[in-house]
Amino acid sequence: MKYYFLIIMLLLIISPVSISSHLLGGETKQVRDYSVTYLSTPANPISDTDVMLAFSILEENTDVFNILVKVSIIKDDNIIAEIPETRYTTGDVFIPFTFIEDDLYRITIEARLSEDPDPIIVSFDQRVGQVSSKSLSAEIIDVNSAIALSIVFGVIPLYIGLTNSKLSHKLKDSSKGFIIAIAFGITIFSLIDLFGGASRLGIDFGLRSIPLQSTLLLAFTIGLVIPFAVERYSNTERNTQSQFTTYTIAYLFALAVAFHSFAEGVVIGFDLQSGYSFTFIHQSIQATSFFLHKIAEGLVISIPIMLIRPKVGTFVLAGIVGSIPLLIGVVAAYLGIPGLAVSFGFALGTGVSTYVLFKLGHLSHMFTQSKILMFSGIIIGLFFMYFAGWIHTI
Repeated sequence: MKYYFLIIMLLLIISPVSISSHLLGGETKQVRDYSVTYLSTPANPISDTDVMLAFSILEENTDVFNILVKVSIIKDDNIIAEIPETRYTTGDVFIPFTFIEDDLYRITIEARLSEDPDPIIVSFDQRVGQVSSKSLSAEIIDVNSAIALSIVFGVIPLYIGLTNSKLSHKLKDSSKGFIIAIAFGITIFSLIDLFGGASRLGIDFGLRSIPLQSTLLLAFTIGLVIPFAVERYSNTERNTQSQFTTYTIAYLFALAVAFHSFAEGVVIGFDLQSGYSFTFIHQSIQATSFFLHKIAEGLVISIPIMLIRPKVGTFVLAGIVGSIPLLIGVVAAYLGIPGLAVSFGFALGTGVSTYVLFKLGHLSHMFTQSKILMFSGIIIGLFFMYFAGWIHTI
């Protein structure tokens, strides 16, 4: 029990890196020691549709807390809408808004911290609809290029992680237990991102949208219940822990990654068509961060396959289940899917990932009795994800 207590304490220390890296893409501007990132969801909105204006305020790459924020929407130098000063617990601000007509807008955010007398004021350009803007349209990436980039930085690294199922199949049980513990640490860290992505939208809407809150909770519940039900049905059919059941668990692990990948794909698709400088093209270090995260997800999916005789068909299919939703999300963003889909993808992924964490904990106890070995593997998994998230902020 004391080992798990230490893990929880460690997560409290390193979780800001994971959470702050979740606002992928967007435009970042520096104000004194603060960096302010802005991204709309969808990134290229049209008039009379719901848009989420997302801001992330950091002080020297660390979170800020207890912050007052006012946002103004400006068109032709006239303020057409103003969100009054509101207090947020962190620098992650999500504001729902609907633009009445297609045009070029300027979004101005004014933030105040109690310990800093000078306000943080910064403006961002926002295009709504089919409005010509050479500075933006010159950087827009077509859907075929977006798919190709997603394959290179999303699908390929996931399969690299999956190769663990073949490389580690003949290892001793203690070594397998150590690898399972690494996957356990990776999954714990991933859950922080998933919970953040799934809950922020509901938190920022507050009591203004009870149906939205209920639907997010329902999505989490569905994601949690389905894998347990599928596994129980499989066990009932075979009555033993057969290969079929183990392969089924592999696909359930891939399903957890699939929901996460779909949500990431939607965000990436919005970014690539928005005209913002996106990580894959302009910031190779952040692209490496995404690449490493996908390798880690492939490693997690590989665990059930590693414990039995790996089959080529299972290897390929599990990779497809885990990676193709990334491409679907990218295409869906280009087709104009509502940005709300991102939070629902995270909510479903959180539910299934909770099941994955439960299974990994059970498997790690089965394959190693050494608490030190288990704890070491978990720490390695945590710090691998910490490093991958940290370089995203560089």
